[in-house]
Amino acid sequence: MIKVKKAVLWVSVILIIFLGLVFSLKDKFLRQEEDYRFGQSKLPELIAHAGGGIESLTLTNSLQALDSNYDKGFKFIEVDFNWTSDGRLVLIHDWGETLQRLYGVSFADHTLEDFMRLKMQGGLTQLSLEELTGWMVDHRDVYIVTDAKSENIRALGLIRKKYPQLLSNFIAQIYFFEEYPLAKGMGYEHIILTLYRSLYSDRDVLSFARKKDLLAVAMPVYRALNDLPLKLRRIGVPSYVHTVNEDFLRQELRRRGVYGVYTDFLKPQ
Repeated sequence: MIKVKKAVLWVSVILIIFLGLVFSLKDKFLRQEEDYRFGQSKLPELIAHAGGGIESLTLTNSLQALDSNYDKGFKFIEVDFNWTSDGRLVLIHDWGETLQRLYGVSFADHTLEDFMRLKMQGGLTQLSLEELTGWMVDHRDVYIVTDAKSENIRALGLIRKKYPQLLSNFIAQIYFFEEYPLAKGMGYEHIILTLYRSLYSDRDVLSFARKKDLLAVAMPVYRALNDLPLKLRRIGVPSYVHTVNEDFLRQELRRRGVYGVYTDFLKPQ
């Protein structure tokens, strides 16, 4: 009987040691997976959404939003691009509800001059691509994540053509697999595949991410509620979720394997 008890004790000790090693290796593996680098720095966990929130306003893409969120410590800032009727890129989320909410005017065919003449709520200053790049010259440690609402490849091409010296400070978002070689061919070093416009299955996304050199995969909250972020993490690809403004949601997403979020109001540590 005593021999049996000793045997059980030794088995229990060995099992505890084994499980300890397993969990230790698992924790180490997960930490290594989350040690994503961007150049010499850690990849930021927060990306300012649409220039970042300012006071209570969202989606402004304004000069003041850029300045405010830069001062808070954001180094990745996503901005929205739309085309004017005369073929220029300006920073506005859409020509419908956002135009009405922020500028108090209804949809019309706006030229660049028309858009820049509008008055934004709160005395904020709207930006064209030209003003944005001028700001970037003075903030060379910032990376702008593009969100072109239409004709994405045309927009990326225009940026490359007009501002090749700033190309490395742009992170190109693509919406469809076929855009990847086009963006890469233009010289964009960092590319995020964002899923909010597509209907790709998780399997298709994972297959694509394995083959391509993606900085990250971005997705709406609902796409992150399954195991896609965890599976991406396992193949070494970080995922971002948009738009998240509550810390409890951010923490829940992290438990599901999400690396970071696009946010209006959360602040970098």
